[in-house]
Parts: sequence; C-alpha cells; structure tokens
Amino acid sequence: VKKAHQFLSEFENDIMKSNLRVLPDMKFTRLYNAVIAGYISSTEKTDGIELAKTLLTHMIEKHTSNPQHIARPNTTTFVKVMTALARGEDNAQQLDMLLGEMDKINNQSKLLPAELAANVVPNKVVYDLVLKSHTRSSAKGSNEHVSALLDRIKKDPNISSDDLSQIFDSHELPQRSNNDYCHGEIKQSSTNPILKSYKKMFHAHLKKRTTNGAEAAAALLHEMEDKYASGENDYRPDIYMFNTVMNAWQQCELSNTDTSISPSKKAEDLLDYVCKKREEGVECLGPNDLTFSICLHSWCKSSRRDAPKHAENILRRKIESSKENCDIVVSSMDWNSAIAKWREDPTLGPDRARKLFIEMNQRYIDSRDERSAPNVVTVNTLLDVYAKSKGEKSAEEAEAILNEIIRSYKSGEGVIVPNIISFRSCMDAWIRRREPETPKRVYSLLKSMIEFSKSERRDDVAPDSDSFNFVLKACMLAPVMWHVPIKGDDHPIAIANDVFSTLRNQNEFNANATHTSYSYMFRIYKRHLDFTDARYSPLTRMLWKHCCHDGQVSRFSFESFRSSVSESEFWSCVGGKERYEKLGKATVACVTLDDLPAKWKRNVAPDRRQRLTD
Repeated sequence: VKKAHQFLSEFENDIMKSNLRVLPDMKFTRLYNAVIAGYISSTEKTDGIELAKTLLTHMIEKHTSNPQHIARPNTTTFVKVMTALARGEDNAQQLDMLLGEMDKINNQSKLLPAELAANVVPNKVVYDLVLKSHTRSSAKGSNEHVSALLDRIKKDPNISSDDLSQIFDSHELPQRSNNDYCHGEIKQSSTNPILKSYKKMFHAHLKKRTTNGAEAAAALLHEMEDKYASGENDYRPDIYMFNTVMNAWQQCELSNTDTSISPSKKAEDLLDYVCKKREEGVECLGPNDLTFSICLHSWCKSSRRDAPKHAENILRRKIESSKENCDIVVSSMDWNSAIAKWREDPTLGPDRARKLFIEMNQRYIDSRDERSAPNVVTVNTLLDVYAKSKGEKSAEEAEAILNEIIRSYKSGEGVIVPNIISFRSCMDAWIRRREPETPKRVYSLLKSMIEFSKSERRDDVAPDSDSFNFVLKACMLAPVMWHVPIKGDDHPIAIANDVFSTLRNQNEFNANATHTSYSYMFRIYKRHLDFTDARYSPLTRMLWKHCCHDGQVSRFSFESFRSSVSESEFWSCVGGKERYEKLGKATVACVTLDDLPAKWKRNVAPDRRQRLTD
C-alpha cells in the first residue's frame, strides 16, 4: 500500500507541475480512495488508519487551498476513514472534526463551478457513524452532543424520511448526563434513590422495544406525575422523558401486529398531554421541536387509512406552536414527510399534497427561512403522489408541475433543480395510465431529460439505463397493438426499437442494455407483433442471441423469452432438446436458469438472477 501511495504522490506531482490543464475528476478521486482503503484493510490496523487519515488530510488541504488540484475528496473518502475510526474505542472527537471538515468543503462547493466542486455531503452513513461513536463515548457532554446531532439530522434536507426513520430506530434517544429535573424552584439530586429506581424501571421498559414496553413506560410517567401532583414526590418527568416514550411508540409502529393498538395515536395522546400541561403553565413539559417531529414521523409510518390526515394535523399544530416558540422550526423534512404520506390516498392525495406544496412555498417566500425551503425532494415527493393517484389527469398534472419547475429554474425565478427522479416520477405517472399514447409521452419525457441535461450542463440529470428502461416498460404495458400496422414513430414497437438500439450501441450517456431491457423487449414483441408476422421469429431469436452474448440472462429475461417463442424455437435457441434430456429435463417448463451456461448470466447480479420483475 505504501508503494501505491508513493506512485500516487509521484503521479500527483507530475500532473500538477505539468503545463496541461488537468481538472479534478472522479478517476483521480478513486485512486486516492483505493489507497485509503488499502491502508485501512492492512494487517497493521492502527498504523493503517493513521496513514489513511494523513492522506485524507492531504486531500482536504489541497482541495480547500486549490480547487483545481486533482486530490479532490468525495463523501466516500470521508466515509472510509470515519468507518475505521468508529470501530475504535473513543474517536468521537475525531469524527466530529471530520464532519466539520465535510461541512466546510460542502459550503465551499456551493461557490465553485460544477466541474471543480467536491461532492462532499454528510449522508445517513456519516451521521450514523458519528452517532454510534458518541453513544459509546464516555466523554463529558456526549449525550448532549447526540441530542444536538439528532436535531441537525432532522433538519437536513438531504436526509429522506425513510433514512431519518432508520436513524431514529437505530439510536435510542440519549439519556441526559444530568438527571436533575426542575420544576419551579425545586431541584432534585441525581443521587435520589427513588428517582434512580424510577429511571431504572423506565429504561428497562423502553429496552423491550414492544408496545407493552412503551405502554408500561407511559404508565410509569403518569404515575410519577400523579405522585408529584399529590405531593408524595417532589420531582416530575420533563419533556425529554415524554419524547423518549413517544419515540418508543414510533419504533413500534412498523412491527406492531395488534390492530387494536395504534402506536401513533398513543404518541399523539402524549403530545396532547404535554400541550395541555404547557397551557397550564408547566414550563418543563412544554413540547419542543423534537416532540412534534416524533409524532409526525410516527403517523407517517402508520398504515391506518386516516394516517395522512393525522400527519397533516400534527404538521399544522407544529406550525402554530412555531409562532410562539422560535426554537420550534417547521423544517423542509416536516413538510416533505406530510406531503409524501398523502400518496397513500390515491383519491384525495394529489389535491392535498398540491395544496401543502403551495402553502410551503408561500410560507418560505414570506419568511425566507432556508430551513423550511422547498427542495428537489419536495418536488419529487409531490410528483410521486400524482404518480400513485387514480386521477384521470394525474399524469398531465404531474408533467405540468415538472415543466413549471424547469421553466422557473431556466428563467432564474426558482432554484430547485429537477433530477432524474423528477423525470422518472412523471414517467411512472404515465406508465400507470396504460393508454395508447403512454409510450409516446414517456419517450417525450426522456427526450426532455436529455435536452435539460445538455442545455443546463447537468450530467447528474443525464438518463441512465433505468431511465431508458422506463420507456420500454411503457411500451410493454401499452394496450395491445399487434393488430395495428407498424406505421410512423408512435407505435410501441417503433419507439421500443429506437430506445433499445440506443442502449445496444455506444451512446453519450454510457447507458447499456440490462437484463430488464431484454425482458421488456421480449414482452413488447409478444404483445404488439402478430405471431404470424414473418418478422416475429427472427426478431425474438436475434434478441435472445444478443441477450446471451451480453451475459444478461436473468430469471426475468429467461421467463420472458420462454413465454414468447414456440417449443421448437425454444429448444433450438438454448442448445437442443437432447442436451437437456440428458439432465432429465424433457419439457420446456422443466428447464431452469441454473441449467443454462454460466457465461450467458455473467453480467447479472446474483440476486437479480433469482428475482422475477414485472
């Protein structure tokens, strides 16, 4: 590894001293990342990690001082080193430092041209590593640091609601390092044996991670409240303990099988309780930002039919509370979660989601608070609601929203940049319609994606193989057209042939035909080309030949091929019936994917060979 590092250093010096105008590129970053990975995986773990840190520090210094330097780190660079540090005993402080460096580079990148900017953005993995390190740390203030970090994660627009859920589920809300609970002028000592006993039982219930455990912890909270009210005890639980129980209910939402219990309703009951106490003047039970977010996030996990309404209701309660408490912030994540939940109501969802989006945008215009600004996740979430709806004009409405976002961005009125997911969501909305014009509309969206990518010089919006496959899927699911002559460019087969030809040949997007592409093509020919057509048999046989040559035979593509050809053609294409009879496979149905040559399947991931996609 040290030898590789030496070669890399010499290469770096030669490049940077040359007269060539060489800009940072992913191919260079991968070289640095490979050396860092080599150090970390070396047998001398301690020295390896230190050397990896040294190389990362070198990259940080070179990039921040000269953005044109080839030693440009990315998120993966940081993750490799942070993962190694997180395995150590107590490296929380070092992880904090690296997270800070990521923030500095990320802020610097916003001011740089796209070709020089480093893709260094804290993500779920980074946050998870820092949280784990702090929860294991014995350093003073670690618990407070975890609380602050969880609050930051919740407000990070780059963290999806699913990622946030996984982070909260992976990390119990931290216990406070100071167990003193205050009410008025009374302050309890952390050595109070009764208080210690209560807290021991409290956390024992929470560790069960069951509805019974959450119910017992909630009952214990109310018991402590009752004894405080009666004067039997001079201490009471604060909002932190209530938040902890609400989070316990949230964690039960996905695993709960008892339909008579709604964990989200239980969490909302606790929210109602602390809100009532706050109105009565109990300061230590005033709901905070996390209180509302936990309850909102819980309803977003719920499978109840009225969950979208409850989620929006919690959002509105948080909005009202934020007017009185400046520490309560209705973040982009809160809005996005409430909007996303409406996709579960295909009837009312689009209208409610659209109104929330409009309201979110107007509130941002009025406040200019970047923490609640609509972002591309907001747009994609709204488009997904339309895609999942049953409205007759949902696809047209989704496409109109996307076009307005594009127009606004190009004119300089808006800052939201649509990405691949934005275009795919609109494609999905059309695909679900399964109408004759669907292939044409989806193909048009693909062309719009290409045009936007080129005109705005956004390589991150350039279509990939999956984007092209969306067009093929639209062709496959369009109404049967085998009885209609293939004339013009709008016929599903004409569109599919054009798209598949792009995938099969070299193209500027580096998109290739995948096993899914072949599967869709077999089904397209079967659905839209008459079996008696003289072109049918040669086309399917040639398609199978290419599929085998490209190593893209998966269970999906194999089943699609088998269902598209006659028995005699099947045996001819797979190597002859005699070959398989020797294996005891006398019928077409008996032949499995495992019976086929390995080279036909070489470019298909193992899990995809076993999965049939429709």
